[in-house]
Amino acid sequence: MTDDSKLRALKVFLRAYAILSLILFGGLMIGFVARAPMLDPGGAWHVLIWDRVTAPIPPMLFAVYIVWSIFIYGAASDPLAHKMFLDSPPGPT
Repeated sequence: MTDDSKLRALKVFLRAYAILSLILFGGLMIGFVARAPMLDPGGAWHVLIWDRVTAPIPPMLFAVYIVWSIFIYGAASDPLAHKMFLDSPPGPT
């Protein structure tokens, strides 16, 4: 695989990841704001919001993930220029 094809594959992956994340977390945020019964304890999708529909933590996390998704989508246009954002810090050695 050449460097150009790897870069092209990275761009496609980043865009797909960002779009799927926006759909998932945007949908959950809308369900949370609308207080959808399926997100309440005992509902089919309750496991996706970590807490009650009236709790303050899930919308805060959704907002963070939505913003990250928007930035990842923007960084997908030129991943090398946004390496600082996309690269994770090294773990303990």
